[in-house]
Amino acid sequence: MIMSGRKSPCAFFLFAYFCNSLRFCDGISLEEMVVKQAGIYEDENKASEFRDVVLVTSGNMAYMQMYRNWEKAAKRFGLKWVFIAMDKHAFDEVGEDKSILADTSSMQEGEQQWGTSGFNSMSCLKKKMVQQIIKRTSYHVVFSDCDNVFLQDPFALGTSLGDNIRDRLYDYVFQMNIADKGSLRTQCPKKKDSMVLGECNEPDEGNTGFYYLANYKKEQIVKLIDDLLTECSQKPNIDDQTNFWNVVRRLPSFIEDKDTQWTSGGFKGRRFCARVNINDPGTLSFCNLDPWQHPTGMIGEELEGEDKKNMATYHANYVIGRALKIERLRKGGAWLLE
Repeated sequence: MIMSGRKSPCAFFLFAYFCNSLRFCDGISLEEMVVKQAGIYEDENKASEFRDVVLVTSGNMAYMQMYRNWEKAAKRFGLKWVFIAMDKHAFDEVGEDKSILADTSSMQEGEQQWGTSGFNSMSCLKKKMVQQIIKRTSYHVVFSDCDNVFLQDPFALGTSLGDNIRDRLYDYVFQMNIADKGSLRTQCPKKKDSMVLGECNEPDEGNTGFYYLANYKKEQIVKLIDDLLTECSQKPNIDDQTNFWNVVRRLPSFIEDKDTQWTSGGFKGRRFCARVNINDPGTLSFCNLDPWQHPTGMIGEELEGEDKKNMATYHANYVIGRALKIERLRKGGAWLLE
């Protein structure tokens, strides 16, 4: 059921225009909000290595219950974040202390079904928001859909997300998009108890609803997302996930370190899970999160024993609609509102 292995509508919003170049229609500017909410933890003395990282999620009133569940999980670990409100009702509900309202001039409120033009348009514009943070600030971004719930502190030592940010090896660290445990063993064939980053095969398409995006190569990252947005405009029948990975796969794959003689513009090639610091500014260095710690689809329901205990997050994708997502989160132990 490929069509359901997508990101949550909770994260979809229109971000095409700002009220002006610096400020949203309501609340403080993007720059001010990112500075205020950066650092990951409410305790400013905790984990100073994340002082230049901001956690971001988004939603509208149709998915406010899903957001409240995500929020409850995040608060257990003392996290702070930026909420991108897709409509004024969501902005008012969450509050201006952490919420920024995207322009509503052409907003499509309510739940958007996978495969529709509205879904595809808003999913592509989700990346536009992240691009603006990269472009207009010096901060790195962790983006999470709000159906991707934190079961443990995902930034703690020993978690794939937190350790990847600390290592500072990659420009982009993404969640694998795998439906079930059988498919997981095929795509990540090595034993889970010896898993290190890079054991998964490079996928044709990862998930774009949970990832870390570094800001070290600002110009190249901005261009990469510009290329995605061009792809979206030329192929409006396709969502951001497929369009993004089409852009990435068009970059030549480098097996060894390569000096691309980069001077300006976008990336000249890609290197997957190199486990070394790729200093070449022309190379997109990227890798996957541990899919046993950060599962998707049915995997969170299927894991048992120590595997279940070791789950740090659970992304309830591969189903469509709020009711089915809530049921999937409940089965995976990630629905906290009841």
